[in-house]
Amino acid sequence: MEYRPLSTTGFSFSVLGLGTWGMSGVDWGPFQPTEATRILRIALDAGVNWLDTSESFGSGRSEEVIGQALQWLGVRDRLWLCGTVAGHHASPDQIRKALEGSLRRLHTDHLDVYQLGWPNPTVPLSESLEALMTLRQEGKILAIGLANFPVELVRRACELAPIASIQALYNLFEREAELDLLPFCREHGIAFLAHSPLAQGLLAGEFSLSSRPGPSNYRAHRALFQEGVYEEAVKATEQIERVAARQASHAGQAALAWVLDQPGVTAAIVGVRRSEHLKQSLLALHCTLTQQERNALRRLGESVLP
Repeated sequence: MEYRPLSTTGFSFSVLGLGTWGMSGVDWGPFQPTEATRILRIALDAGVNWLDTSESFGSGRSEEVIGQALQWLGVRDRLWLCGTVAGHHASPDQIRKALEGSLRRLHTDHLDVYQLGWPNPTVPLSESLEALMTLRQEGKILAIGLANFPVELVRRACELAPIASIQALYNLFEREAELDLLPFCREHGIAFLAHSPLAQGLLAGEFSLSSRPGPSNYRAHRALFQEGVYEEAVKATEQIERVAARQASHAGQAALAWVLDQPGVTAAIVGVRRSEHLKQSLLALHCTLTQQERNALRRLGESVLP
């Protein structure tokens, strides 16, 4: 496992982090809570040392599941915990209340990184960041992060508080972050955490032209899963599979390796509902792409979204 520094916090994050939204049993399909223990064991054995969660994942259900697993295994001290306050809870009182709820569900006295998730135009950013600074002074959080923020607000936030990390959508198909967020993070030494590096299962080959998410699945509302775009994404994934075969890998592993190879990327968040999915993602660490292969993957990714 490779580790990279999280800005100037002194933390070193494994290049793969564990995403826990799917463990809520909401939006992504059913989840057996006992599977969380197996997933955590596999992750820790492989050297994964952090996970990402949010109060909004199943209205706190994923935090409950993770908290129980952490207690059962007794491994809280082996994992950095990145929590997220929902964007609609951006006022100081709401942030404190949300954090207390997360700490209770996770059975811990602090979060290592606490992220403000999504901008809230009704609450001044300065007030939200001041509340996070206060919580940091109290020792309830150790570092401050932002999730799903445009670069202009990231720039403003950095003037108001020490921002350790930026979490944003980034994968072979969806690369808007390359326009400004990634360059900004590189320039200012801020950690960049890529979420949805497998395009929510598309790049892992979970879907086909005859098998797509139903209307109740969260994915069904994403741009990549809309008619016309979805078909192109599936075809591109089939081509990516051929490139990956040169490395004796699969499309998802090559796509993950590609993300981790991009300048400025600190780590990628891999969401899992089954332990087998995590095992497959971990194989990306053994996928060493040539420059020719990286270029080929980039061209295939660019063919999907205008």
